[in-house]
Amino acid sequence: HHLGGVELHAQPCQGTACFVARHRDRDRWSSAERSDPRVYCLGRCYDAPAAADDTTEPHVEIACATSILLGRCVEGGAADLTSYRRSGGYEGLRRARSIGVGATLTEVEASGLRGRGGAGYRTADKWRTARSQPAGARVVVVNADEGDAGAYIDRVLLERDPHAVLEGAAIAAFAVGAERAYVYVRREYPAASAALRAAVTEAEHAGILGRPGLTVTVVEGGGSYVCGEETALLNAIEGRRPMARARPPYPAERGLFGQPTVVNNVETLANVPWILRYGGAAYAALGSGTSRGTKAVSLNSLFARPGLYEVEFGIPLREIVEEIG
Repeated sequence: HHLGGVELHAQPCQGTACFVARHRDRDRWSSAERSDPRVYCLGRCYDAPAAADDTTEPHVEIACATSILLGRCVEGGAADLTSYRRSGGYEGLRRARSIGVGATLTEVEASGLRGRGGAGYRTADKWRTARSQPAGARVVVVNADEGDAGAYIDRVLLERDPHAVLEGAAIAAFAVGAERAYVYVRREYPAASAALRAAVTEAEHAGILGRPGLTVTVVEGGGSYVCGEETALLNAIEGRRPMARARPPYPAERGLFGQPTVVNNVETLANVPWILRYGGAAYAALGSGTSRGTKAVSLNSLFARPGLYEVEFGIPLREIVEEIG
């Protein structure tokens, strides 16, 4: 419902995180209820109820011994290529190309990385499935349609560290043999789209992306929550009604335009450069049980200390809620 030239200006958010915080600004919430088109989850849940023209930024903190995701974000971000390379950016992609496809898949498998979109599916298994399909084109899709109530992890990563997501997508594309990638960004994240497009242009000019190699296309969403479901997202990119598809076949077998497609969300791919740079074993040494590595958690405005925190898997939920938050 945001298609057709609708631009976000000062529209207030009508998302669930803003609903539960409506008492903090009753006038804004009343305005949100009257707004047309309705706007959901602007990714500013740390200062809810929020509006599209808010400029406040979240508190970002490392709450674990080893940072994988938020290190650059804490230091102000690395939105440009020079800053990203200064912190070791694209070294993971360089190593992947050096060790080859098989070894790259082995490193990701050894890391135990699971999808951060909610299903927790093993990333290496998804990549191997796409790689093993009959000869032909393959595609990587980055799911940046973050619409869950209270979540703003993807927005911060895309705005402050877009090259990390692009590098992760490039490594995924190398591993599965894809020459095209699409990043589907929710319309409510205009600054994230702008940062991502600028990063793509920089990477193309530097010869990291583009032809020959990986072509990355940024697609803006139309305001539908269901597009966060991977098959509905694929339909949306194809210009079709965004409805979830029946499975099987799974996207890794037959996805975007009928081609084998790897769909990973922003946070999942942001882990990948670290894994290739330092090794799957180093990543697997962090975490607990079948959940390896670290996780970004976003705490909304009803916490005493709202913000974005990186924690290691295995931390008790009580510690996140009652101590960190």
